Amino acid sequence: MAVNFPDSPSNGDTTVINGATYTWDGVKWDTTSFASNVTATYDSPLNLPTTGLTNGDVAWVGGSTNKLYISNGTGWLSATLTNSAPVINSVQDASAGTTPFSLATDGTPTVITIDATDPESFGLTYSYSVTSGALGTTATVSQADNVFTITPGTNDPADAGTFELTFSVYDGVNTATSVNDFTLAFTVPVWYGERATFSGGDFPEKTIIDYLTIATGSNAISFGNLTEARYYSSSFSDGTYGYTVGGLEAYNTQGNFAVSSWNVIDRHTFATLGNATDFGDTSGDGIDGSRGGFSDGSRGGYHLSEQRTGTAFASTDVLEYQTLPVYSSATTFGTISSARVDTSVTNDATRGLIMGGRNTDTNEIEYFTIQTAGNASAFGDVGTFSEVANAAAASNDTYACFGAIATETTKPTTIYQVTVQTLGNASTIGNITEARDNAGGASDGTYMVIGGGYTLANSGQSSAWLDRFTINVGSDCTNIGSLTNARSGPAGASGAAS
Repeated sequence: MAVNFPDSPSNGDTTVINGATYTWDGVKWDTTSFASNVTATYDSPLNLPTTGLTNGDVAWVGGSTNKLYISNGTGWLSATLTNSAPVINSVQDASAGTTPFSLATDGTPTVITIDATDPESFGLTYSYSVTSGALGTTATVSQADNVFTITPGTNDPADAGTFELTFSVYDGVNTATSVNDFTLAFTVPVWYGERATFSGGDFPEKTIIDYLTIATGSNAISFGNLTEARYYSSSFSDGTYGYTVGGLEAYNTQGNFAVSSWNVIDRHTFATLGNATDFGDTSGDGIDGSRGGFSDGSRGGYHLSEQRTGTAFASTDVLEYQTLPVYSSATTFGTISSARVDTSVTNDATRGLIMGGRNTDTNEIEYFTIQTAGNASAFGDVGTFSEVANAAAASNDTYACFGAIATETTKPTTIYQVTVQTLGNASTIGNITEARDNAGGASDGTYMVIGGGYTLANSGQSSAWLDRFTINVGSDCTNIGSLTNARSGPAGASGAAS
Protein backbone atom coordinates (compact mmCIF):
# COMPACT_ATOMS: atom_id res chain seq x y z
CA MET A 1 0.00 0.00 0.00
CA ALA A 2 1.34 3.40 -0.93
CA VAL A 3 2.01 5.90 1.85
CA ASN A 4 1.36 9.54 0.91
CA PHE A 5 3.22 12.24 2.86
CA PRO A 6 2.30 15.95 2.70
CA ASP A 7 3.88 17.95 -0.08
CA SER A 8 6.36 20.81 0.56
CA PRO A 9 6.79 20.24 4.34
CA SER A 10 8.65 22.67 6.57
CA ASN A 11 11.35 21.57 8.98
CA GLY A 12 9.69 20.15 12.12
CA ASP A 13 6.30 19.37 10.46
CA THR A 14 4.69 16.13 11.68
CA THR A 15 2.09 13.77 10.22
CA VAL A 16 0.39 10.56 11.44
CA ILE A 17 0.06 7.70 8.96
CA ASN A 18 -1.29 4.27 9.93
CA GLY A 19 -0.86 5.11 13.62
CA ALA A 20 2.81 6.11 13.31
CA THR A 21 4.04 9.67 13.78
CA TYR A 22 6.57 11.05 11.26
CA THR A 23 8.60 14.29 11.54
CA TRP A 24 10.20 16.17 8.63
CA ASP A 25 13.88 16.90 9.54
CA GLY A 26 14.48 19.10 6.50
CA VAL A 27 15.63 16.17 4.40
CA LYS A 28 13.32 13.24 5.06
CA TRP A 29 10.36 12.04 7.05
CA ASP A 30 11.60 10.29 10.22
CA THR A 31 9.49 7.89 12.26
CA THR A 32 9.31 9.05 15.89
CA SER A 33 6.65 6.72 17.30
CA PHE A 34 4.60 3.70 16.42
CA ALA A 35 0.89 3.12 16.81
CA SER A 36 -0.23 3.21 20.43
CA ASN A 37 -2.05 -0.11 20.09
CA VAL A 38 1.17 -2.07 19.51
CA THR A 39 2.39 -4.30 22.33
CA ALA A 40 6.15 -4.21 21.95
CA THR A 41 7.35 -7.63 23.04
CA TYR A 42 6.04 -11.19 22.78
CA ASP A 43 7.56 -14.52 23.77
CA SER A 44 6.57 -16.33 20.58
CA PRO A 45 5.18 -15.51 17.14
CA LEU A 46 2.10 -17.54 18.16
CA ASN A 47 1.32 -14.85 20.72
CA LEU A 48 1.14 -12.01 18.21
CA PRO A 49 -2.34 -10.38 18.11
CA THR A 50 -4.58 -11.35 15.19
CA THR A 51 -7.28 -8.72 15.54
CA GLY A 52 -7.37 -4.94 15.88
CA LEU A 53 -4.33 -4.58 13.67
CA THR A 54 -3.42 -1.41 11.83
CA ASN A 55 -1.17 -1.30 8.82
CA GLY A 56 2.35 -0.44 10.09
CA ASP A 57 1.98 -1.91 13.57
CA VAL A 58 5.35 -3.18 14.88
CA ALA A 59 6.04 -5.99 17.38
CA TRP A 60 9.18 -7.61 18.75
CA VAL A 61 9.32 -11.35 19.49
CA GLY A 62 12.06 -12.22 21.93
CA GLY A 63 13.00 -15.56 23.43
CA SER A 64 14.78 -17.77 20.95
CA THR A 65 13.27 -15.93 17.97
CA ASN A 66 14.62 -12.37 18.32
CA LYS A 67 12.75 -11.00 15.29
CA LEU A 68 10.90 -7.84 14.38
CA TYR A 69 7.39 -8.13 12.87
CA ILE A 70 5.41 -5.48 10.93
CA SER A 71 1.65 -5.72 10.33
CA ASN A 72 -0.07 -5.03 6.98
CA GLY A 73 -3.37 -4.53 8.80
CA THR A 74 -4.52 -8.15 8.56
CA GLY A 75 -1.41 -10.19 9.47
CA TRP A 76 2.30 -10.01 10.29
CA LEU A 77 5.40 -9.85 8.13
CA SER A 78 8.79 -10.95 9.47
CA ALA A 79 11.47 -8.28 9.04
CA THR A 80 15.04 -9.32 8.30
CA LEU A 81 17.44 -8.00 11.01
CA THR A 82 21.21 -8.17 10.92
CA ASN A 83 24.05 -7.23 13.27
CA SER A 84 27.52 -7.75 11.91
CA ALA A 85 30.25 -8.73 14.38
CA PRO A 86 32.90 -6.19 15.28
CA VAL A 87 36.17 -6.37 13.39
CA ILE A 88 39.50 -6.46 15.25
CA ASN A 89 41.91 -4.61 13.01
CA SER A 90 45.04 -5.04 15.12
CA VAL A 91 46.44 -6.10 18.50
CA GLN A 92 49.82 -4.43 18.91
CA ASP A 93 52.35 -3.33 21.49
CA ALA A 94 53.92 0.13 21.53
CA SER A 95 56.45 -0.93 18.89
CA ALA A 96 53.73 -2.30 16.58
CA GLY A 97 54.76 -5.83 17.53
CA THR A 98 52.20 -8.62 17.35
CA THR A 99 51.73 -12.00 18.99
CA PRO A 100 53.72 -13.76 20.34
CA PHE A 101 54.87 -11.12 22.82
CA SER A 102 58.04 -11.40 24.92
CA LEU A 103 57.78 -9.63 28.26
CA ALA A 104 60.66 -7.56 29.60
CA THR A 105 62.78 -9.14 32.34
CA ASP A 106 63.34 -5.82 34.15
CA GLY A 107 59.65 -5.35 34.96
CA THR A 108 58.89 -2.83 32.19
CA PRO A 109 55.20 -3.25 31.23
CA THR A 110 54.07 -4.29 27.77
CA VAL A 111 51.16 -2.06 26.66
CA ILE A 112 48.76 -3.72 24.22
CA THR A 113 46.32 -1.59 22.21
CA ILE A 114 43.36 -3.13 20.37
CA ASP A 115 42.06 -1.33 17.31
CA ALA A 116 38.52 -2.51 16.44
CA THR A 117 35.55 -1.21 14.46
CA ASP A 118 31.86 -2.08 14.27
CA PRO A 119 30.01 -2.15 10.90
CA GLU A 120 26.93 -0.55 12.51
CA SER A 121 29.08 1.94 14.46
CA PHE A 122 27.75 0.65 17.77
CA GLY A 123 29.76 1.22 20.94
CA LEU A 124 32.25 -1.53 21.79
CA THR A 125 33.18 -3.20 25.08
CA TYR A 126 36.65 -4.72 25.55
CA SER A 127 37.68 -7.54 27.87
CA TYR A 128 40.23 -10.34 28.26
CA SER A 129 40.48 -13.84 29.66
CA VAL A 130 43.35 -16.21 30.38
CA THR A 131 42.71 -19.13 28.03
CA SER A 132 45.97 -21.06 28.43
CA GLY A 133 48.59 -21.22 31.16
CA ALA A 134 48.27 -19.00 34.22
CA LEU A 135 49.33 -15.49 35.18
CA GLY A 136 50.57 -16.56 38.61
CA THR A 137 53.57 -14.38 39.48
CA THR A 138 54.56 -14.16 35.81
CA ALA A 139 52.48 -11.05 35.13
CA THR A 140 49.54 -8.87 36.12
CA VAL A 141 47.03 -7.35 33.67
CA SER A 142 45.23 -4.02 33.97
CA GLN A 143 42.81 -2.44 31.50
CA ALA A 144 41.64 1.00 30.40
CA ASP A 145 39.02 0.53 27.65
CA ASN A 146 40.91 -0.92 24.65
CA VAL A 147 44.39 -0.59 26.23
CA PHE A 148 45.79 -3.47 28.30
CA THR A 149 48.94 -3.21 30.42
CA ILE A 150 50.80 -6.46 31.11
CA THR A 151 53.36 -6.00 33.90
CA PRO A 152 55.85 -8.88 34.26
CA GLY A 153 57.39 -10.22 37.45
CA THR A 154 61.09 -9.75 38.10
CA ASN A 155 61.85 -12.59 40.52
CA ASP A 156 63.83 -14.51 37.94
CA PRO A 157 63.66 -17.33 37.13
CA ALA A 158 60.80 -18.12 39.51
CA ASP A 159 58.41 -15.78 37.63
CA ALA A 160 59.24 -17.15 34.20
CA GLY A 161 56.27 -18.54 32.31
CA THR A 162 54.02 -18.57 29.25
CA PHE A 163 50.32 -17.77 29.10
CA GLU A 164 47.62 -17.00 26.53
CA LEU A 165 45.25 -14.04 26.66
CA THR A 166 42.13 -13.94 24.53
CA PHE A 167 40.97 -10.37 23.94
CA SER A 168 37.25 -9.89 23.25
CA VAL A 169 35.36 -7.03 21.58
CA TYR A 170 31.55 -6.96 22.11
CA ASP A 171 28.96 -4.73 20.38
CA GLY A 172 26.01 -5.80 22.53
CA VAL A 173 25.09 -8.65 20.20
CA ASN A 174 28.18 -10.21 18.67
CA THR A 175 31.75 -10.74 19.88
CA ALA A 176 35.07 -10.80 18.03
CA THR A 177 38.13 -12.39 19.66
CA SER A 178 41.90 -12.43 19.23
CA VAL A 179 44.21 -15.00 20.85
CA ASN A 180 47.69 -13.80 21.86
CA ASP A 181 50.65 -15.51 23.50
CA PHE A 182 52.91 -13.93 26.14
CA THR A 183 56.22 -15.27 27.45
CA LEU A 184 58.47 -14.13 30.28
CA ALA A 185 61.81 -15.88 29.89
CA PHE A 186 64.95 -15.02 31.78
CA THR A 187 68.28 -15.80 30.20
CA VAL A 188 70.19 -17.66 32.86
CA PRO A 189 73.63 -16.04 33.11
CA VAL A 190 76.39 -18.34 31.99
CA TRP A 191 78.11 -18.19 35.35
CA TYR A 192 75.42 -20.15 37.18
CA GLY A 193 72.96 -22.90 36.37
CA GLU A 194 70.62 -25.54 37.70
CA ARG A 195 73.25 -28.14 38.60
CA ALA A 196 75.61 -27.60 41.55
CA THR A 197 78.89 -29.44 42.03
CA PHE A 198 81.05 -29.62 45.16
CA SER A 199 84.66 -30.62 44.48
CA GLY A 200 87.28 -31.90 46.90
CA GLY A 201 87.42 -31.30 50.64
CA ASP A 202 89.06 -32.74 53.77
CA PHE A 203 89.70 -34.81 56.09
CA PRO A 204 91.51 -36.67 54.66
CA GLU A 205 91.70 -34.64 51.46
CA LYS A 206 89.21 -35.76 48.84
CA THR A 207 89.18 -36.15 45.06
CA ILE A 208 85.41 -36.60 44.92
CA ILE A 209 83.04 -34.34 42.98
CA ASP A 210 79.40 -34.42 44.12
CA TYR A 211 76.41 -32.93 42.31
CA LEU A 212 72.73 -32.14 42.77
CA THR A 213 69.93 -30.21 41.07
CA ILE A 214 69.57 -27.08 43.18
CA ALA A 215 65.85 -26.42 42.66
CA THR A 216 64.88 -30.03 43.36
CA GLY A 217 66.87 -30.34 46.57
CA SER A 218 68.13 -33.78 47.57
CA ASN A 219 71.16 -35.67 48.73
CA ALA A 220 74.17 -35.15 46.51
CA ILE A 221 75.27 -37.90 44.09
CA SER A 222 78.77 -38.81 43.02
CA PHE A 223 79.73 -37.00 39.80
CA GLY A 224 83.39 -38.03 39.34
CA ASN A 225 86.82 -37.17 40.69
CA LEU A 226 89.41 -34.40 40.56
CA THR A 227 92.83 -35.09 39.09
CA GLU A 228 94.39 -34.62 42.56
CA ALA A 229 93.09 -34.69 46.11
CA ARG A 230 92.81 -31.19 47.53
CA TYR A 231 90.71 -28.84 49.63
CA TYR A 232 90.34 -25.07 50.18
CA SER A 233 90.29 -24.67 46.42
CA SER A 234 88.77 -21.79 44.46
CA SER A 235 86.09 -22.38 41.88
CA PHE A 236 84.17 -20.65 39.12
CA SER A 237 81.90 -21.56 36.20
CA ASP A 238 81.31 -20.50 32.61
CA GLY A 239 77.98 -22.35 32.60
CA THR A 240 79.30 -25.29 30.58
CA TYR A 241 82.37 -26.09 32.66
CA GLY A 242 83.20 -25.92 36.34
CA TYR A 243 86.78 -25.01 37.25
CA THR A 244 88.49 -26.09 40.49
CA VAL A 245 91.59 -23.99 41.12
CA GLY A 246 94.57 -24.95 43.25
CA GLY A 247 94.08 -26.06 46.80
CA LEU A 248 95.84 -27.61 49.74
CA GLU A 249 96.89 -31.20 50.25
CA ALA A 250 97.56 -31.98 53.90
CA TYR A 251 97.95 -34.99 56.12
CA ASN A 252 96.89 -34.43 59.69
CA THR A 253 99.03 -36.29 62.24
CA GLN A 254 98.25 -35.22 65.78
CA GLY A 255 97.73 -31.64 64.71
CA ASN A 256 100.85 -31.44 62.53
CA PHE A 257 100.44 -30.77 58.82
CA ALA A 258 102.76 -32.04 56.15
CA VAL A 259 101.93 -29.58 53.38
CA SER A 260 102.41 -29.53 49.65
CA SER A 261 100.62 -27.20 47.30
CA TRP A 262 98.92 -27.54 43.96
CA ASN A 263 98.64 -24.98 41.20
CA VAL A 264 96.52 -27.22 38.97
CA ILE A 265 93.23 -25.98 37.51
CA ASP A 266 90.83 -28.89 36.95
CA ARG A 267 87.77 -28.68 34.71
CA HIS A 268 84.59 -30.77 34.62
CA THR A 269 81.58 -30.60 32.26
CA PHE A 270 78.35 -29.96 34.18
CA ALA A 271 76.13 -31.88 31.75
CA THR A 272 78.31 -35.01 31.62
CA LEU A 273 79.13 -37.06 34.69
CA GLY A 274 82.77 -38.06 34.84
CA ASN A 275 86.20 -37.17 36.09
CA ALA A 276 87.73 -33.72 35.80
CA THR A 277 90.61 -33.05 33.44
CA ASP A 278 93.67 -30.83 33.83
CA PHE A 279 92.81 -27.45 32.33
CA GLY A 280 96.04 -25.62 33.13
CA ASP A 281 97.89 -23.97 35.98
CA THR A 282 97.90 -20.87 38.11
CA SER A 283 100.89 -18.55 37.72
CA GLY A 284 102.79 -19.99 40.68
CA ASP A 285 102.90 -22.89 43.09
CA GLY A 286 99.96 -21.63 45.09
CA ILE A 287 97.66 -22.71 47.86
CA ASP A 288 94.56 -20.92 46.63
CA GLY A 289 92.89 -20.65 50.05
CA SER A 290 90.00 -18.59 48.72
CA ARG A 291 86.35 -19.63 48.52
CA GLY A 292 84.73 -19.14 45.13
CA GLY A 293 85.91 -17.22 42.10
CA PHE A 294 84.60 -14.90 39.38
CA SER A 295 83.45 -15.48 35.81
CA ASP A 296 81.27 -13.79 33.20
CA GLY A 297 81.57 -16.74 30.83
CA SER A 298 84.44 -15.43 28.72
CA ARG A 299 86.79 -14.55 31.57
CA GLY A 300 87.21 -16.47 34.83
CA GLY A 301 89.47 -15.80 37.76
CA TYR A 302 90.36 -16.22 41.40
CA HIS A 303 92.28 -14.73 44.31
CA LEU A 304 95.72 -16.34 44.42
CA SER A 305 95.64 -16.04 48.16
CA GLU A 306 98.79 -17.90 49.18
CA GLN A 307 101.91 -18.99 47.32
CA ARG A 308 104.92 -21.10 48.17
CA THR A 309 108.52 -20.13 47.68
CA GLY A 310 110.61 -23.14 48.59
CA THR A 311 109.19 -24.28 51.92
CA ALA A 312 107.83 -20.85 52.86
CA PHE A 313 104.29 -19.69 52.29
CA ALA A 314 103.11 -16.12 51.93
CA SER A 315 99.69 -14.64 51.34
CA THR A 316 99.20 -12.40 48.33
CA ASP A 317 96.91 -9.65 47.12
CA VAL A 318 96.88 -10.93 43.52
CA LEU A 319 93.81 -11.55 41.38
CA GLU A 320 94.41 -13.74 38.30
CA TYR A 321 92.22 -14.64 35.36
CA GLN A 322 91.97 -17.04 32.43
CA THR A 323 90.33 -16.51 29.04
CA LEU A 324 87.62 -19.17 28.64
CA PRO A 325 86.97 -21.82 27.58
CA VAL A 326 90.36 -22.50 25.94
CA TYR A 327 93.33 -22.53 28.29
CA SER A 328 95.73 -19.62 28.21
CA SER A 329 98.49 -18.69 30.62
CA ALA A 330 97.26 -17.20 33.86
CA THR A 331 97.21 -13.41 33.66
CA THR A 332 97.37 -10.93 36.51
CA PHE A 333 94.09 -9.07 36.78
CA GLY A 334 94.97 -6.64 39.56
CA THR A 335 95.27 -6.54 43.32
CA ILE A 336 93.04 -6.24 46.36
CA SER A 337 93.79 -3.83 49.20
CA SER A 338 96.01 -6.21 51.19
CA ALA A 339 97.62 -9.65 51.09
CA ARG A 340 95.47 -12.21 52.91
CA VAL A 341 94.01 -15.72 52.80
CA ASP A 342 90.57 -17.25 53.31
CA THR A 343 88.75 -14.66 51.23
CA SER A 344 85.41 -15.24 49.48
CA VAL A 345 84.81 -14.32 45.83
CA THR A 346 81.64 -14.15 43.72
CA ASN A 347 80.13 -12.02 40.93
CA ASP A 348 77.15 -10.93 38.88
CA ALA A 349 77.26 -10.58 35.08
CA THR A 350 79.75 -7.70 35.09
CA ARG A 351 81.16 -7.11 38.57
CA GLY A 352 83.24 -9.30 40.88
CA LEU A 353 83.25 -9.04 44.69
CA ILE A 354 85.89 -10.22 47.16
CA MET A 355 85.07 -10.34 50.86
CA GLY A 356 87.02 -10.64 54.11
CA GLY A 357 90.18 -12.57 54.77
CA ARG A 358 92.83 -13.38 57.37
CA ASN A 359 96.44 -12.30 58.04
CA THR A 360 95.40 -8.76 57.34
CA ASP A 361 92.13 -9.21 59.16
CA THR A 362 89.20 -7.45 57.54
CA ASN A 363 85.44 -7.48 57.14
CA GLU A 364 85.66 -5.38 53.97
CA ILE A 365 84.04 -6.14 50.64
CA GLU A 366 85.86 -4.90 47.52
CA TYR A 367 84.73 -4.88 43.90
CA PHE A 368 86.11 -4.85 40.36
CA THR A 369 84.78 -4.99 36.79
CA ILE A 370 85.42 -8.41 35.25
CA GLN A 371 86.16 -7.19 31.72
CA THR A 372 88.39 -4.33 32.92
CA ALA A 373 91.61 -5.54 34.54
CA GLY A 374 92.63 -3.39 37.47
CA ASN A 375 92.79 -3.13 41.23
CA ALA A 376 89.75 -3.68 43.42
CA SER A 377 87.96 -0.76 45.10
CA ALA A 378 86.13 -0.46 48.43
CA PHE A 379 82.49 -1.61 48.35
CA GLY A 380 81.29 -1.89 51.98
CA ASP A 381 81.59 -3.97 55.16
CA VAL A 382 80.14 -7.15 56.62
CA GLY A 383 78.80 -6.55 60.12
CA THR A 384 81.01 -4.97 62.79
CA PHE A 385 83.54 -7.79 62.95
CA SER A 386 87.25 -7.17 62.74
CA GLU A 387 87.61 -10.37 60.69
CA VAL A 388 85.29 -12.29 58.38
CA ALA A 389 86.71 -15.30 56.55
CA ASN A 390 86.07 -18.69 54.96
CA ALA A 391 82.53 -17.82 53.82
CA ALA A 392 80.62 -19.70 51.15
CA ALA A 393 79.72 -17.18 48.44
CA ALA A 394 77.26 -17.22 45.54
CA SER A 395 75.22 -14.74 43.50
CA ASN A 396 72.44 -14.24 41.04
CA ASP A 397 72.24 -11.28 38.65
CA THR A 398 71.18 -8.92 41.45
CA TYR A 399 72.46 -10.08 44.83
CA ALA A 400 75.61 -11.62 46.29
CA CYS A 401 75.30 -13.75 49.42
CA PHE A 402 77.84 -14.86 52.01
CA GLY A 403 77.08 -17.61 54.54
CA ALA A 404 78.86 -20.16 56.75
CA ILE A 405 81.43 -17.59 57.84
CA ALA A 406 84.09 -17.43 60.51
CA THR A 407 84.78 -14.29 62.52
CA GLU A 408 87.65 -13.49 64.87
CA THR A 409 85.98 -15.43 67.72
CA THR A 410 83.16 -17.65 66.44
CA LYS A 411 81.15 -19.06 63.52
CA PRO A 412 77.83 -17.15 63.40
CA THR A 413 74.92 -18.67 61.48
CA THR A 414 74.14 -15.35 59.79
CA ILE A 415 73.70 -15.03 56.03
CA TYR A 416 74.73 -11.65 54.61
CA GLN A 417 73.66 -10.10 51.32
CA VAL A 418 74.55 -7.09 49.15
CA THR A 419 73.18 -5.70 45.89
CA VAL A 420 76.15 -6.20 43.58
CA GLN A 421 75.70 -3.02 41.56
CA THR A 422 75.07 -0.78 44.61
CA LEU A 423 77.93 0.07 46.97
CA GLY A 424 77.14 -0.35 50.65
CA ASN A 425 77.35 -2.55 53.71
CA ALA A 426 75.93 -6.06 53.80
CA SER A 427 72.55 -6.72 55.40
CA THR A 428 71.36 -9.79 57.29
CA ILE A 429 68.78 -11.90 55.43
CA GLY A 430 68.63 -15.19 57.36
CA ASN A 431 70.57 -18.00 58.99
CA ILE A 432 72.11 -21.32 58.04
CA THR A 433 71.00 -24.47 59.89
CA GLU A 434 74.22 -25.04 61.85
CA ALA A 435 77.21 -22.90 62.74
CA ARG A 436 80.11 -23.73 60.43
CA ASP A 437 82.63 -22.22 58.01
CA ASN A 438 84.73 -23.46 55.07
CA ALA A 439 81.66 -24.56 53.08
CA GLY A 440 81.11 -24.38 49.32
CA GLY A 441 78.44 -22.20 47.73
CA ALA A 442 76.49 -22.36 44.45
CA SER A 443 73.43 -20.66 42.94
CA ASP A 444 70.84 -21.34 40.24
CA GLY A 445 69.64 -17.73 40.34
CA THR A 446 66.69 -18.48 42.63
CA TYR A 447 68.38 -20.43 45.41
CA MET A 448 71.80 -20.52 47.03
CA VAL A 449 72.93 -23.90 48.29
CA ILE A 450 75.69 -24.26 50.90
CA GLY A 451 77.50 -27.61 51.09
CA GLY A 452 79.78 -29.11 53.75
CA GLY A 453 81.93 -27.06 56.10
CA TYR A 454 83.64 -27.23 59.47
CA THR A 455 81.25 -27.08 62.43
CA LEU A 456 81.35 -26.23 66.12
CA ALA A 457 79.56 -29.45 67.02
CA ASN A 458 81.33 -32.20 68.93
CA SER A 459 84.47 -30.07 69.44
CA GLY A 460 84.69 -29.44 65.73
CA GLN A 461 84.08 -31.76 62.82
CA SER A 462 83.38 -31.75 59.12
CA SER A 463 79.78 -31.48 57.96
CA ALA A 464 77.98 -33.14 55.07
CA TRP A 465 74.91 -30.93 55.27
CA LEU A 466 73.37 -29.17 52.27
CA ASP A 467 71.48 -25.99 53.18
CA ARG A 468 69.36 -23.92 50.79
CA PHE A 469 67.58 -20.55 50.88
CA THR A 470 65.80 -18.24 48.42
CA ILE A 471 68.10 -15.39 47.40
CA ASN A 472 65.70 -12.64 46.34
CA VAL A 473 63.28 -13.21 49.21
CA GLY A 474 65.76 -13.71 52.02
CA SER A 475 65.00 -16.49 54.46
CA ASP A 476 66.51 -18.97 56.86
CA CYS A 477 68.07 -22.03 55.27
CA THR A 478 66.43 -25.40 55.22
CA ASN A 479 68.37 -28.64 55.11
CA ILE A 480 67.77 -30.36 51.76
CA GLY A 481 70.13 -33.33 52.15
CA SER A 482 73.78 -34.19 52.46
CA LEU A 483 76.96 -34.51 50.47
CA THR A 484 78.14 -38.06 49.83
CA ASN A 485 80.51 -37.65 52.81
CA ALA A 486 81.29 -35.08 55.46
CA ARG A 487 84.03 -32.63 54.52
CA SER A 488 85.11 -29.02 54.82
CA GLY A 489 86.64 -26.89 52.11
CA PRO A 490 84.73 -28.21 49.07
CA ALA A 491 84.71 -25.92 46.02
CA GLY A 492 81.15 -25.07 44.96
CA ALA A 493 80.06 -24.08 41.44
CA SER A 494 76.98 -24.39 39.24
CA GLY A 495 76.20 -24.70 35.55
CA ALA A 496 73.88 -26.11 32.89
CA ALA A 497 72.86 -29.73 33.19
CA SER A 498 72.12 -30.08 29.48
